[in-house]
Amino acid sequence: MAVGALSQFPQMAGDYTRSWLAPLELAKPQGVAVLSDDVALRRLARSLGIPTFGSIAMLEALVDEGHLERATRDAALLELRRNFVVDLPVDAEQLRAVAEADQWRPGPAYFALTRPAIWQDRRRVLDFYRTGQHQIVAADPTGLPQWLHAAILGFADGQPPSGVTFGTGLLLSLTTLQANMDPEIFAKLVPAARQAAAELGGDDPLPQTVRDIAAIFVEALGHTEGARYALLHAFSALDPADRLLAVRELISGRP
Repeated sequence: MAVGALSQFPQMAGDYTRSWLAPLELAKPQGVAVLSDDVALRRLARSLGIPTFGSIAMLEALVDEGHLERATRDAALLELRRNFVVDLPVDAEQLRAVAEADQWRPGPAYFALTRPAIWQDRRRVLDFYRTGQHQIVAADPTGLPQWLHAAILGFADGQPPSGVTFGTGLLLSLTTLQANMDPEIFAKLVPAARQAAAELGGDDPLPQTVRDIAAIFVEALGHTEGARYALLHAFSALDPADRLLAVRELISGRP
């Protein structure tokens, strides 16, 4: 159907915006709903009083009305995940299936972690993340920094600087423990976490991670000296400046 002038958007008549806004231009006078998986377009449509829905809502409606089997709906969602469609309902099994198909290399499941929306269900996403760390450590630990960076971007996005630092430190601590405190891995996780925190406006997460892991080890071992020994070993592969920072934090914190 041809679209004439964008009467609803006279100030946005460029070629790019024209193709983007044409569905709304047609839907408004006809009073019909718009199917779109573009979140921004759906928000704009609703602001104009145009009903709108996405593919997920359509699949759910088809299931509810008995026109689609739930297994077929699940297969459709899996295919969407494989094709980098994001902000889908959290399904840890599907995320694992997609990640395993990529041998836990950066791909659709990895990219999904960078999206803040997925972290609204933090418990299930953290379970997926922990499972992934175990498999990556067993197969190729060099992939851990990339996954940590992706997780931080989604987990801490939209937080104030203090929240970014806290969230980054939390995931750095978790990933370090999942990697069995391996010094070489820890030395690569720290800059990845630091870069992600900086991108989101946070501060250096290393001091918090030192404090958090020290507290965990003190509780587990029942004494301070054993905890310090374990952490000093974990610090051994850090560059000199980071090692000094970590040791100072460990000593000053007196866990």
